[in-house]
Amino acid sequence: MGKRVGDAARSVYRLSGQWPWDLVAGFVPKKWGVEILGSLSKLFRIIHQNFTVHDHRNDFQFVKDYLRECVMKHNRRRPHLKNSDIRDACDYFADDNPARRDVIRRTMTRLRCPISTVVPEDEDGWQDYRGYDHFDDDDDDDDDDDDEYVDIATPTKRSRIPSSPLLSPKRARTAESTEPRPQSITDITNSLKSLHAQKQKELEVETNSLDEITASIQAKEASRTNHVNAKIDRLTSDVKAYESKREKILKIRGFVEQQHEGMMMKADHLLQQYTSRLEECDQLIAQAKADVLEELDQIARGGFDLRDEEKRLEGRLKEVLEENSPSAVLDHAMAT
Repeated sequence: MGKRVGDAARSVYRLSGQWPWDLVAGFVPKKWGVEILGSLSKLFRIIHQNFTVHDHRNDFQFVKDYLRECVMKHNRRRPHLKNSDIRDACDYFADDNPARRDVIRRTMTRLRCPISTVVPEDEDGWQDYRGYDHFDDDDDDDDDDDDEYVDIATPTKRSRIPSSPLLSPKRARTAESTEPRPQSITDITNSLKSLHAQKQKELEVETNSLDEITASIQAKEASRTNHVNAKIDRLTSDVKAYESKREKILKIRGFVEQQHEGMMMKADHLLQQYTSRLEECDQLIAQAKADVLEELDQIARGGFDLRDEEKRLEGRLKEVLEENSPSAVLDHAMAT
């Protein structure tokens, strides 16, 4: 927030060549904010659009006087600028009225013209320029909304968009007087002392306001710096925690990958080993089947041989029996 207020104040300075508290000296707002500074920037943009540089060479005095007139409508004893006053000024100076612009230009020209003679003032003449009227304090308290305010480059009647000439009749009569009244040294000294005292008060008010703004900006900047530092510290701590977790995860991942690779290597080795054994078993089974078939063939062939041998032995037995029968023995004996 403090940075935004500072940027807005610098924007007003770039447009007007003066700081905001110098522009509204004597009727500064109760509190400087972004909104009121933005309205001042808008007002001076309107002045630059509708008036030439030649028109506002007197440090925008006609703008200051109009703002002072608006402020005095609220409170003459403790004048403080409000954002609504600046908006009224924006509407007033943005109004496309050539006649009004001519009056403003004539007023500004009169302000710029050098006065060769000392223009005398009546007893309260200095108040016309500073924006005070001749009502006492009681009238200010009771009839603040109905008083007419006399000031340079401001209308005499109270209205949002006044149509009367901008130069008050009383001030015009004083400025156009060609018969100066003699002033004593005492009057001049008192006037200078009064002016010096008033300027000193304005300087004190502006200094206090500037100190308050500076303190507010410094406090906000310090608070913002502390907040940013705390946030940075918290983020740094979070980053360190995340990095620690990341390192742990990477270690676990490497261990798992290593174990997985070892398991894959073991699995491949076991698979090859069991495949080799299975092939050997298949070969042994095939060999055993072949041996069984061969044995079966041999057994089958042996069965045929046994039957032939049995038949041969049976024939031999018959022959032996026949040879050893009694009749055969007798025949053999007889033959012998």
